[in-house]
Amino acid sequence: MKARRRIPLLKKMLAQFGIEEERVRLEWVSASEGDRFAMLVNEMTEALRRLGPLHRNGAKSEKTGPAEELTALEQEAHV
Repeated sequence: MKARRRIPLLKKMLAQFGIEEERVRLEWVSASEGDRFAMLVNEMTEALRRLGPLHRNGAKSEKTGPAEELTALEQEAHV
């Protein structure tokens, strides 16, 4: 499959921009695997929260941590 061959290339390209390869993941899930799909989404969400927000220059914010920035974004979304 083309996607499987392209993921390593994508990860290399993202690394050039300072983006962690852990932000990209390819999983195959069939329509009958709802529980597995939910588990994978939850795992990826937690992994992204641990990594924190993505900044344009690839640098992490030193002023706030991932939890504080996530809370700020959640609050903005509810305004």
